[in-house]
Amino acid sequence: MLNTMPVIKFRFPEKILTNTITTAFGEIAYGQYECSLFDWHVIDDIKTTNNHTQWTHVHCGSFYIFHGEHVNKFVHLVCVPRNNSLREGIQAESITKTSIIPCPLDLPIDSNKYHADIISLQVCDISFYEQELLLVLQQYGYLGDMKIKSYSMSL
Repeated sequence: MLNTMPVIKFRFPEKILTNTITTAFGEIAYGQYECSLFDWHVIDDIKTTNNHTQWTHVHCGSFYIFHGEHVNKFVHLVCVPRNNSLREGIQAESITKTSIIPCPLDLPIDSNKYHADIISLQVCDISFYEQELLLVLQQYGYLGDMKIKSYSMSL
């Protein structure tokens, strides 16, 4: 197959909490993360019956927010890499090593009903911004703008 778009890196965060945004960490060669397809599945226990595991599909998209009914379940994520012409590459899969745990308490942003018009980060990794933060912002109707700090001074 010529010019395939392999998934180079693909993994989950170390812990997945309920009521928080979960994204898979991925790197795709010759494709775009934002054009790729992601299918999220859950299961109570990773045991096979006749070499088959019955996963329950819960979401399509680059990120997902797990809820109370997902506690103690394992996650299976399938990624089909694509480019902007929607050409597909070889599918990659990842399964969590640990189950989903409940968020210890309400997050401060939920309890104080904080509604911001502008979100500003002083330090943000460009790959995190492009592959995770920008996609989440766009999903909720926000715009993102990344500025790289320059240390050079013009005279």
